[in-house]
Amino acid sequence: MPEIALPEVASAPSPKWHIHPRLVAAKLLALVVVAGALLSDHIYASGGLADFCIESTGLLLLVTGALGRVWSAAFISGKKSRVLVCVGPYSMTRNPLYFFSFLSWVGAGMSFGALTLALVLAVVFLLTHLKTISQEEQFLHGKFGAAWEEYARTVPRFFPRLHSLRGTPDGAFEALPFTRVIGESGLIMLAYVGTQFVEYLHAQKVIPVLISLP
Repeated sequence: MPEIALPEVASAPSPKWHIHPRLVAAKLLALVVVAGALLSDHIYASGGLADFCIESTGLLLLVTGALGRVWSAAFISGKKSRVLVCVGPYSMTRNPLYFFSFLSWVGAGMSFGALTLALVLAVVFLLTHLKTISQEEQFLHGKFGAAWEEYARTVPRFFPRLHSLRGTPDGAFEALPFTRVIGESGLIMLAYVGTQFVEYLHAQKVIPVLISLP
């Protein structure tokens, strides 16, 4: 992808970002799904090959999602809405933070050992986030104009194009938002610990299993 000239907008005031109702709804729906997961179990034999493969894949997705969010934050912290970042993870997808969050949601579902939960969480994420992504991109289009159009023409919106990776961060970023993302990524990893604890409680019959899911 050709180099995109970045507008000189660093001195412009950053817009006030508000919490999107759709993102709040996404978290609430995810909590509902997780609450249902507490009362369900997978149909696969515990410790069997299918159980191992699904949960291991879930752990891998959680790790990838957590590290990917930190990686993306290293490029965007302190620049969001002020500079059009188009290198690093932003050279593969226009929304890497959302993409890696998506991987974490799917990984959380698979960590329960149930592909059904992973599918439900994936659908909930996409239904509640794609509209927000579209609205944020409309804002960026209005702010950066032709530079944004060229960027959007060459870089996919959500699912990354791995061979397009290029560039490195300039080394200047704000510590507070970057640190916040690191904290959030740490919480993502706790999801796997939580799912394994739930399985333990099921095995000890502390939490009843009302339904078995594939």
